[in-house]
Amino acid sequence: SISRAVRIITVSKVKNLRISGLVLEGCSVVPGCGAYGKKGPAAVIGGWKPQGLIVENCEIRNTAGSGILVTKPVNSEVRNCKIYGTGGHGVHYADGGNGGGVYNCEIFNVGSSGAYLQLPNVTLKGCHIHHTGRSAATLWTTNGQVVSNEFNHTMLSSRDGGAIYGAMNNSLFEGNYCHDCGDTER
Repeated sequence: SISRAVRIITVSKVKNLRISGLVLEGCSVVPGCGAYGKKGPAAVIGGWKPQGLIVENCEIRNTAGSGILVTKPVNSEVRNCKIYGTGGHGVHYADGGNGGGVYNCEIFNVGSSGAYLQLPNVTLKGCHIHHTGRSAATLWTTNGQVVSNEFNHTMLSSRDGGAIYGAMNNSLFEGNYCHDCGDTER
């Protein structure tokens, strides 16, 4: 547990890196640590242009920033992870890149979206995303897939969105179970 770090693992310009079986928690947010800030993304795992990054079987929790925030990832995946207690997004693929996905994860109690995916050819499959400040999933994609997920108790602190938000061109949305989404009254 590192309580004052902006990031525990930096994955900038890495190729074919696998992060597996770790419990990571306790990062802080300082000014200038957004996805495009000089200090990079405030996230437990963050960086710029990773290729073939795999984060699997990890528990990421109790962080002021996002759980995973990578800018322009290529063929990167998050699998079988539990991500919760984040101030930002659970998983954020920012500003393009190409290919990859989030598979069989539980993402909950996050301050923003559970999965915020801004890249083409991305898949969100088999995840349970619940108790989010914003949408369960925000996608800006072409040729994306949102398949066999469960989304519930979303939009707990925002009115702009729902279970799924964004724009998905030429994409597949199938077999998802959405309930108790968009209720802003507590």
